[in-house]
Amino acid sequence: MTGFILALIHRWNLPQFLYNWQTLIAGILAVLAAWRTIRATVESANREVKTSQDQIAVAKQQIETTIDLARKRDENEFDAFRVMLEAAMTRVRAEADLAKKASPQCFTADQAGATFADALAVRRSITKGGFTELRGACITRGGPWTREFLDLEAEIDSFAQQYEDRPSLREGVIIQLGKLAGLSEQLDAIKDKAFDLRERAIRDRYGEPPWRSAPPATPNAAPPGR
Repeated sequence: MTGFILALIHRWNLPQFLYNWQTLIAGILAVLAAWRTIRATVESANREVKTSQDQIAVAKQQIETTIDLARKRDENEFDAFRVMLEAAMTRVRAEADLAKKASPQCFTADQAGATFADALAVRRSITKGGFTELRGACITRGGPWTREFLDLEAEIDSFAQQYEDRPSLREGVIIQLGKLAGLSEQLDAIKDKAFDLRERAIRDRYGEPPWRSAPPATPNAAPPGR
């Protein structure tokens, strides 16, 4: 077999053939090598592109998840704000009603029998429960209710500060006397503002309240809770 191969090589003059065509053969081999290099480079680049695309997709999903969580957190915080606002305004109105029941003499036309001590108790009856948290939320979030809430708080503070310091019969002791003038009108104004804020919180959270959608029973009927 070896002799047969050697005979073929001798007959075809293979060394001379390779010598004559060595440049072409070298060029073909170089082209093949270059093609393999280019192919390997393209495959590597494709892998890198695919890896980058996968990373971008993961990052995009993470961003979308973060945005969605932030939106849900924001919605939950705003819902909690509305619940607290509703509760705080209900408490303001309840405290005002309790003050009227405790000191009815301060709310008659002539205020007969009303004392300055009674007036002071009424003026200090609004405790502003939950107002600190609501004020912080208003400052942080802003929103359409901030001005109305801050106006109400300022009115409650002004209402409570309408008193005079008077010296008592005991030396060095100062007593505080609440002002009777404008007491009923001011307290009613506070109740009305608290009602408006509470109604807006209910409407924004649950939709239109039933007393707004249903026709009144009589022409002069007032909404429930007013």
